[in-house]
Amino acid sequence: MAEEEGRILGPQPEAEIVKCGLRRLREALGTEGLLDFPRRPNGTPLLTRQGFFERLVRGDASLQDCAAADASAGEGDVKKLSLKQLVAIRCNHLDY
Repeated sequence: MAEEEGRILGPQPEAEIVKCGLRRLREALGTEGLLDFPRRPNGTPLLTRQGFFERLVRGDASLQDCAAADASAGEGDVKKLSLKQLVAIRCNHLDY
């Protein structure tokens, strides 16, 4: 058992603890502005695959079911997502 700051984490597998932490982080960040993606000064979307990421954030699509070409094409946009959006996508795919 691991003890940190007087708390016993117990014999739970590390993966379960990580999942719990990610869920709590998502709760702490909230959902306000989750679908507000970055835009250029002229108002056009900055992301090349914004629709793909909207579906991932909403949970309408999963990484397991998407085409490899879509995931690969969206790779460059990942660095433009907010922490809240990244955590939401990760939480939607905790078992992947």
